[in-house]
Amino acid sequence: GKVNPLYNALLMWSKLTGTRVEAVTSDASSSLTGVRGVAVKDGTEVRILVFNRDLYSAKSAQVILNNLPSQFLSGPVTYKRYLVDRQHNNYAANPAADLMKWEAPLEQSSMLLSNGQQLEILLEADAVSLLVFSATGTPP
Repeated sequence: GKVNPLYNALLMWSKLTGTRVEAVTSDASSSLTGVRGVAVKDGTEVRILVFNRDLYSAKSAQVILNNLPSQFLSGPVTYKRYLVDRQHNNYAANPAADLMKWEAPLEQSSMLLSNGQQLEILLEADAVSLLVFSATGTPP
């Protein structure tokens, strides 16, 4: 059968293996709505799950990268961003798409990172995004 948005969001959550590290987003208010994040690292990757708990409005979030392991600062890092929202990886809102399997990343690039670097991402209402940084030193 077709997979639904919850399946894809839980698939993203299952990618959060490794040591949990602090995740800071610009909208982490004390209310039940807003942008939240969870981050993990292992020997070769840093993965950050960012989600918008607001059911009615889009939010712009700044993800601040601090205390990165040295291998992420010494050369190019592969960056991939996956997204589940109304248009991406969501059979319920887009039944014409064949979403039997995980879609390709929404974004993919090679970049240099520094401590304190900020990435701004826009999340629709009730959206979730997985950011993956791989310290391979080679472009995607």
